[in-house]
Amino acid sequence: MTLREVLLACGNLKNRSLVIITDEHGEIYSSTVDGCFEQNPVYMKMEVNFFKIFHCKNGDKIICLI
Repeated sequence: MTLREVLLACGNLKNRSLVIITDEHGEIYSSTVDGCFEQNPVYMKMEVNFFKIFHCKNGDKIICLI
């Protein structure tokens, strides 16, 4: 699945939820769901191997491993 497909499939994420993209070496990119769709089409095409959603009091956070 691409990052775009993952974010669209997670319909319960708010637009201001934090998205962190990481690889085996550490964090590559961090933004909100809105920021991913509007500012970085390159990241939206990356294949996601694993993702985890953390439900937080101040807003959800999704971490994607590419």
